Amino acid sequence: MSGVDPCFDSVTVHASAGTGKTWLLVSRLLRLLLEGTHPDGILALTFTHKAAAEMHTRLLERLFALVEADDAALDEALAALGMTPDAALRRRARALYETLLQSTQPVQTTTFHAFCQQILRRFPLEADVPPGFQLVERTGVLHNEAWEALAVEAARDTDGPLARALDHLFQQLGLHATRRALDDFVAHRADWWALAGESDDAVARAAAQLAARLAAHFPGLDLAAEPATLIADSLAEPALQADATELARLLGRNPNATHRGHIAHLHTALDTAAPLEARWQALRAALLTQADQPRKLKAAAGKYN
Repeated sequence: MSGVDPCFDSVTVHASAGTGKTWLLVSRLLRLLLEGTHPDGILALTFTHKAAAEMHTRLLERLFALVEADDAALDEALAALGMTPDAALRRRARALYETLLQSTQPVQTTTFHAFCQQILRRFPLEADVPPGFQLVERTGVLHNEAWEALAVEAARDTDGPLARALDHLFQQLGLHATRRALDDFVAHRADWWALAGESDDAVARAAAQLAARLAAHFPGLDLAAEPATLIADSLAEPALQADATELARLLGRNPNATHRGHIAHLHTALDTAAPLEARWQALRAALLTQADQPRKLKAAAGKYN
């Protein structure tokens, strides 16, 4: 990155949920505004309307925080953005919130689909679409049609691989959970395409990709080991222990009842005298929700430095 103007550089950041992607994006927007970029010259795109709204809300919240901050807190916030505070930068930071509110064309935070739709509406003849067209939301209908088509195809050959795969899922998960799992898979299909690529054996390639990433982060793990051995080796990994210790420390900076519970789970996971299964379940409880989704820490829940 040395010697490269970041305004003209393309950067791809791979990060899982809850690692601060939105914070980083909003920080980038703040830097652009503080460096003098006009609000109407900034476009931030994401995948969902919820994420776009959250990004815009966080931007306004952080701009408002700059208005309310005293000089010491303002200098700390600007330094965290990698900027050197001075009198001119402080004045600009404190004026940004009002500037953005009064701008006729504010920072645009929207979805990829909405942005493409805007382009099509501006150039309908070039895109060969009817002027003033409207999109019809049929996601739910399409999911139902796809599910019915899957069932019909499986019924055509009850001994075929598709029917056997569905039967296995039904036995392991039940009908409702199988459909929910498949719907979730469709919702995350972009992640699957990124892992599987265009390989003839997509499952094998995706598994190899995941194994390589796990091996890179936890080089001491034998991914082919028995589950109990793999769990024991995972809990003994220095990287995992360091991450769990650091997470417990950060949660301790805002010791509400929920965080105290997570801290207790993390301490159990790190306790080598505790039973292996108890340690593993404690780690899962600290990091995952009951739906096995990564826990999220919201900014409103406290301050983390």
